[in-house]
Amino acid sequence: MTSHKFIKHFRDLQAGENEKAGAAETLAYLN
Repeated sequence: MTSHKFIKHFRDLQAGENEKAGAAETLAYLN
């Protein structure tokens, strides 16, 4: 695996985590 692909994969994982956190905050706000 090239470092470039690894960095992209890592950033995709981070984006996914941020998305989950944002969804949780939105649900908490709506409830």
